[in-house]
Amino acid sequence: MDTPGPYEKVAKEAFFNVTLPEANWSREQVEEHMASFNRGTVISTAIHEVYPGHYAHFCGCSGRPRKCAS
Repeated sequence: MDTPGPYEKVAKEAFFNVTLPEANWSREQVEEHMASFNRGTVISTAIHEVYPGHYAHFCGCSGRPRKCAS
């Protein structure tokens, strides 16, 4: 998932990144790979990513002070 950066003040959009099949894969490999991006999996992943997942976490952390490791 591609979320807004920690210092972003305006953008709130987030996007899924789907890894496309390699150009040299066989038809069987492509179908097996793309089968993991079915409607049910995408919906359950979206729910996890948004709430109480990573997107909500990033939005909640935005603008908060951080400790940095040196």
